[in-house]
Amino acid sequence: MFDNRTHVENNQSDNKNARLILNPQSKLWYVYDKNCKTQHIQRKISLLIIVTIVVVLVIIIIPIIVTNRQNKKGQQTLTTTFSGIESASSIITLTETISRCNVTSCRERIQKSIAQNWTYDTVNFTECNSCSRATYPNFPSDWSTRWYDMNFLIYTSESSDCAGNPYIGNVEFCQYACLKDITCIGFSRAKAALDNSSSAGCYLKKNINLDKVYNHDIWYTIIFRRYDID
Repeated sequence: MFDNRTHVENNQSDNKNARLILNPQSKLWYVYDKNCKTQHIQRKISLLIIVTIVVVLVIIIIPIIVTNRQNKKGQQTLTTTFSGIESASSIITLTETISRCNVTSCRERIQKSIAQNWTYDTVNFTECNSCSRATYPNFPSDWSTRWYDMNFLIYTSESSDCAGNPYIGNVEFCQYACLKDITCIGFSRAKAALDNSSSAGCYLKKNINLDKVYNHDIWYTIIFRRYDID
């Protein structure tokens, strides 16, 4: 019995073989086409890898750049701040220098008024600008804090002593006597009279660089600190 299905399959197989025989390059073309597709896929994969690497680098590098810029801005701001602080400090120092009480000039102006027995108010003295206010017959009250004790004796001599020595009284009396003499820069006093309220002899001094003896057993010297010469 004749089988038509078998006959058709045989014909198809024969036709395929016939095509390969008639066109021997068809198999080569099939291989070439397959290779092209494989290369195309490989190129896509390579491109994808490159893109992925670029994205990763961008993600890593951009924060670093931003951080560096922020650090630079922070450094610039810090430098500006320090510069501002230095400028402000200079201004403050300059202001303090300008507004400092000129003790010597103010003291001389008051001393002249006291010597003439003239009443005064230091707010009217340009020499006493920025000094504490004082009225006749006083000196600015805060000048009482400008005295300090030194453990040395200045021997009595014409070149070191003021006129009128000795002055007898407590420490406050001797300080006032010294302030009234514009040449006076301090006075020597007995250590036994360390109590400020005790009355003792004070020797006013106009020069403390001559005949100086440190750690004297009996005498010490109280010096007036003038801010404009410290």
